[in-house]
Amino acid sequence: MKKIAISIVATALLTSSLVAGSFDREPAYTALTGVELGYTRVNYDYGTQYNNTANSVWMPVGALKVGAESEDYRAFISGKYFYDTDRDYEYITTYGAELQYKFHPADSFDIFIGGDIGVANIKWRADGETFARTISTGYFGGEIGLNIHLDDKFDLELAGRVLSLDAENTINNVSYRINTISTAYVGLVFKWEN
Repeated sequence: MKKIAISIVATALLTSSLVAGSFDREPAYTALTGVELGYTRVNYDYGTQYNNTANSVWMPVGALKVGAESEDYRAFISGKYFYDTDRDYEYITTYGAELQYKFHPADSFDIFIGGDIGVANIKWRADGETFARTISTGYFGGEIGLNIHLDDKFDLELAGRVLSLDAENTINNVSYRINTISTAYVGLVFKWEN
């Protein structure tokens, strides 16, 4: 019985010293804050059920995002605002999350591939209509890009993203279906350790 008690006490002391040592390590992740500027193509169909037309509109986009990264992964929560210079759309905004996997071909840059999920809100007034149309819908998508390490604190991103909405607004037998939002963007990410 005495040997069992000594074994339990020795195991507890050894385990507690190992656990205590694990809290002295460097953090396993780095906190991130970033901005993006890009150019977007919104693809949509409009018309009646039997007579519709495919169309698209181009516009600039800006985004703010916060997140964290480990050796191989990055995750962000982001908000994006799309500014339609032709004023076809009163607003397009998205709020969502991105998860990315990083490949490390060189010390100076990473290549990343990721998935996106979130909510898009869209408001516009079609030609000849006296009322506004709105869509609020979920989206999913993907992105791929290059993450260049400028120094220990800043990364420069060059990337592309495609979001799938497949959302429809029908009023007076005329439908507008927003299909995809495709974006090419450049981003600046600030990194710091907690």
